[in-house]
Amino acid sequence: MRSVAEQLQNRMAGIKGLVDLQVERQVRIPQVQVAIDYQKAGMFGVTPAHVTETLETLLNGRVVSQIIDGNRRHDVVLRVAEADRTTEGLSKLIVETPAGRVPLSSLCSGR
Repeated sequence: MRSVAEQLQNRMAGIKGLVDLQVERQVRIPQVQVAIDYQKAGMFGVTPAHVTETLETLLNGRVVSQIIDGNRRHDVVLRVAEADRTTEGLSKLIVETPAGRVPLSSLCSGR
């Protein structure tokens, strides 16, 4: 998309009266893809939805309680530490299943 934006910028630069033409800078965010192995998930008795909900909770966080300090309230948020947001760290995350707790790597593969 960046190359298309730059091509468009070059074409539009020739229009008289058009000033301050810029391509918005985009920050590249590293991403990890997690592919659920449906057969393995089924063997452990979990649905793909359960696995994705668990990942969403651990990565995005979920309010699990509140601390009340006088008139102030503070949310207690459950989420995985920044250091564990790597492919290796995510593979070790524990998922609750009817068959017991298993690492995410037993249910998914990451890229």
